[in-house]
Amino acid sequence: MTEYPTSFKVDKEYRPVCLAGLREAVPMHETSISGVVSRRQFVIGAIGGTLAVNGALGSAVAAGRAPKVQTASGEILGYATENVNVFKGVPYGAGTVGARFKRAAPVARGTEPFVAHAVGDPCYQKNEDWKGWVDNRDGSENCLFLNVWSPIDAWGKPVMVFLHGGGYFYGSGGAPLYDGQRLAERGDVVVVTVNHRLHALGFTFLGDLAPEAGYAANVGLLDLVDALEWVKTNIAGFGGDPDNVTIFGESGGGGKVSCLMAMPSAKGLFHRAIVQSGAQRKLRTREEASKDTLALLKTLELGEGDAAKLAEIPVERLYEAYRKVSGTVSARGGLSSPFCPVVDGEILPWHPSDDQALELSRDVVKMYGTNAHETTYFLDFAGLLASPKTDEDVVRDATTFLTLDEAEREQVSLLLNDYKARFPGEGLDRIKVRLLSDLWMASDSLKQSLKASATPSGAPVYHYMFTWTEPYKGDFWSVHGAELLFTFDNVDADEMWGESGAPAARANRDPEGDRYLLRDHVVSAWTSFAAGGLPVLRDGTKWPAFSAENLNTMVLGEACEIKADYFGATARAAFQKIDVGVGS
Repeated sequence: MTEYPTSFKVDKEYRPVCLAGLREAVPMHETSISGVVSRRQFVIGAIGGTLAVNGALGSAVAAGRAPKVQTASGEILGYATENVNVFKGVPYGAGTVGARFKRAAPVARGTEPFVAHAVGDPCYQKNEDWKGWVDNRDGSENCLFLNVWSPIDAWGKPVMVFLHGGGYFYGSGGAPLYDGQRLAERGDVVVVTVNHRLHALGFTFLGDLAPEAGYAANVGLLDLVDALEWVKTNIAGFGGDPDNVTIFGESGGGGKVSCLMAMPSAKGLFHRAIVQSGAQRKLRTREEASKDTLALLKTLELGEGDAAKLAEIPVERLYEAYRKVSGTVSARGGLSSPFCPVVDGEILPWHPSDDQALELSRDVVKMYGTNAHETTYFLDFAGLLASPKTDEDVVRDATTFLTLDEAEREQVSLLLNDYKARFPGEGLDRIKVRLLSDLWMASDSLKQSLKASATPSGAPVYHYMFTWTEPYKGDFWSVHGAELLFTFDNVDADEMWGESGAPAARANRDPEGDRYLLRDHVVSAWTSFAAGGLPVLRDGTKWPAFSAENLNTMVLGEACEIKADYFGATARAAFQKIDVGVGS
């Protein structure tokens, strides 16, 4: 019996997606699986003296033994489900207690096998998110762990490295929603999820306050580079192809993907990138980040000359001070709020939207996309989800949520008329949520898609809009994160947005089980993109690439179809004048 995370149900019609035929029809992009190696000849590990373990990982399972892999830091012992080998809580960097604000040292080589049966600690935090997004632990300053799911008998499979959401403030690669077992099994890929340093532990900038101390900027992102280095060095032993790595992330994870594409130290460590509801275009400046640090020092009753003392403050005090300084993160520019990545000139030389950053990643095949109702529960939290009675109510709520000036308010009024014409069957309440969602999330995704696709001789860019709706507050919305249920094949997950009974609500609304077909399409698209650089739906439909000339957008919902210029000229023009995106 296959094991799945607590509170996640297995759908009755488990129909594996076999992508072998699709991949034969898709031109491989930058793959380098050399030679033909039979499963009987499979050798675990590619470091120095490799360790043979009676063929592939699956052979060890068949013989009644736990799967084991030799890595650069020693032997790793996992466990097996029916079709997948699982390795949880694998350290990819040394502990950072005592080395705060510095790049982590490599993991010391162990003399005994490391038992990888439980997820490692997330970064220290007080995460009060919904059940599916939380792994129920406060975490630790020592948080450099990753998890690997690999199909049994895997050899040279595409590797998909997922970067968790939660902005740069909280979250965990060990959350139930991100369990990679079913994606690995259904998509025939190796899945990796990662924990790394967050908030003040990952993004306190000391470069202008304590330059002599040897602290690094953006250590939370350097952790991700180290994780990708670990993947490059070790993933062949788990059945993955180190020369075919896709990074993907949602919300803050999409921001992290955006940043990695702008980091010289990450170049060559991945070959494709998927940014889900988190296209980040702008970062903190050195001046802004230094002000954040000064505010942190003041909260801790330290002076400007005491910046180096932040490395010695107990983690609990540092975190509470960070919370006071950060306050409530505003919707506008949420991914560039205090204690987020900074353009420091070395680790991150550019904003992700800068020409130099796009040139750095021009060989990376990219996919950007958002959901139709991204703002639903954010508006709810802000007390703004209530149905508007007039157009003026919509403009007022948009002004409050996105902090608009007078010129931007006028653009919203024009845009509202356009949306009512484009979606004539929708009430004003849904028009409001859709419009604010596009201003807040989709505009950044569209702008980044346009700029990336215009990079000379660049790799293809693909664009999507996810429209399938999920139960929330007695209605159905395509909320922020809804596509993750389909990406990770957890479409029957309960309590994802604070309510129990979601599976029953879905079943009542979708008696024919169309959500399972959409799941097949999404898993196929994401994993075929990872395999060959071209997303292909379950029925063999290939996405056309996006460009300024065609503006092709794949709509993923009750029907999956390509629409040229999904937003239309009026909305695109307004997006250029209302620069209020979460990643702006």
